[in-house]
Amino acid sequence: MLRIGDFSRICRVTIKTLRHYDRLELLTPARVDTFTGHRYYTMDQVLRLNQILALKDLGLSLEDIKHVLDDHLTTAQILEMFHAKQAELLADIRRAQTRLQRVEAHITHIERKGHMPDYEITLKHVQAQRVLSLREVVATSDEILALFAEIQKALKMQGINAIAPWIALYHHEGFRDTDLDLEIAVPVTDSVRDAIVLDD
Repeated sequence: MLRIGDFSRICRVTIKTLRHYDRLELLTPARVDTFTGHRYYTMDQVLRLNQILALKDLGLSLEDIKHVLDDHLTTAQILEMFHAKQAELLADIRRAQTRLQRVEAHITHIERKGHMPDYEITLKHVQAQRVLSLREVVATSDEILALFAEIQKALKMQGINAIAPWIALYHHEGFRDTDLDLEIAVPVTDSVRDAIVLDD
């Protein structure tokens, strides 16, 4: 048998980790000396530890690992657990990609403008909404406020009120200074059948 220190060196894990696994009953020593409290392991337990480390590297929690190794799960149950982990990792990747795009946008802005953006963009999930929308290509960002004002004036003349903050959607890829493919969406309660005329 191997004392915990020797087992730790052979398996390249810390003594603290082995004690933690013992408390969780994930990897219990083969024998504990009743007088000294020293923990002893066998070489057969190296396989168990390698399984734990491999599953941990895949992102499974120690609780899930214990279920996989000890609860005699069916193949279907194990697959369900791995599919859930796969979905979780894919969601993490999508969030990381979105964050990367925001970082790249900041880099592009700073390189072009020489300073941080005057505003920050955050992503939020919202429920489906009924909107009036207008999509138009504007030459520069300077024209956006004028377009908002024009739409607001037309809606006021029609007696249409927004029920939530307006939404601006950019349909082009990446950062642009010119030729902005912009859609302005105004949340409303009811459909509008008549055409809404903007100023020429």
